[in-house]
Amino acid sequence: MRKLSFVITMALILILLCVSCRASEKISVPEGELDIKTAVLERLLSYVVHDTQSDPNSDAVPSTSKQMDFAKILAQECRRIGLSDVQLSPHGIITATLPSNIDAALPVIGLIAHMDTAPDASGKGVVARLHENYDGQDIILNSGTVISPNEFPALRNYIGQTIITASGDTLLGADDKAGIAIILTAMEYFIRNPDIPRGKIRIAFTPDEEIGRGTANFDVAAFGADFAFTIDGGHLGELQFENFNAARAVFEITGNKPIAFHLTDSPFGAEPFDADFDMSFDNRAGNFADNFDAYIFLQPIKDEDAEYLLYDILNDEFIEEMKRRAALTNWGNPSRWFGIEGELTKEKIIKSFNEKYKGKKRWGDLF
Repeated sequence: MRKLSFVITMALILILLCVSCRASEKISVPEGELDIKTAVLERLLSYVVHDTQSDPNSDAVPSTSKQMDFAKILAQECRRIGLSDVQLSPHGIITATLPSNIDAALPVIGLIAHMDTAPDASGKGVVARLHENYDGQDIILNSGTVISPNEFPALRNYIGQTIITASGDTLLGADDKAGIAIILTAMEYFIRNPDIPRGKIRIAFTPDEEIGRGTANFDVAAFGADFAFTIDGGHLGELQFENFNAARAVFEITGNKPIAFHLTDSPFGAEPFDADFDMSFDNRAGNFADNFDAYIFLQPIKDEDAEYLLYDILNDEFIEEMKRRAALTNWGNPSRWFGIEGELTKEKIIKSFNEKYKGKKRWGDLF
């Protein structure tokens, strides 16, 4: 919903980039009124049904063929609405042009969004739900999923508006199909209104952003933009000028499982591993009070037998640190990160995961 509203700001930004002079060239597409909000909504709802999940374990480019399938659909849409120089690269990158319709030499503006959705949750069989005239209460979805303003206070900013969610069984995919919907609607708006003077605008839709490969094969010179903006999240009217950078490391460890980082204090006693990790919650984990600090984010370990979270760091210090960071960053109740209700405690986390992994190999040994 936040991205849905952002199209109005986006259109205004684009209009302000134009100069007040008569257009010297016209694009030969029929003029007509365009309901921006309806167009964005319809596009988004049509896009999210396409599964475009990327795969970090794939060496293919794009990492999944379904991204290329969606890219072909978008390329066709670009041509249908009247964009020129529409190209789909072998790497799954779409580029297109909205030509200038004035004689003045203006900077070329680029608008970019990504097609893939995160590998953390399924993107197959997405069913979008519209919560019209949102009343500020909990949003109840399938599988016991609850989106609560108590945990996400920003929801209260949108009372009376339309919230778009998935069913609760999948992710929605608005990241970043909402961005694609915004860009193509803005382009269609200009094409339908050729009397609005504008400079040249380039657009691009990329794959594999969620797995850190979005720009791996992006030809910046060929794109030819003097300034470019990624339409991907953010608050209404917000313009970010810095980016987040991250790297991912995968360790293959030979030894007994489960694994914990503090081997000497591990609940498995002296069970050895052919590796020695000490990645406890110390200064390397960063201080979110300063957004420029680096930090380590630990993800689950998976194998053919079971899934284990690295909970040797589960101590009182860890609990207090989570609460402190949540307070500093306005993230709401940190309990939601562990799927539990109420105050975050070590005992609740242990109980939650014992229930989740009941019957799994040796999970009960952890505690």
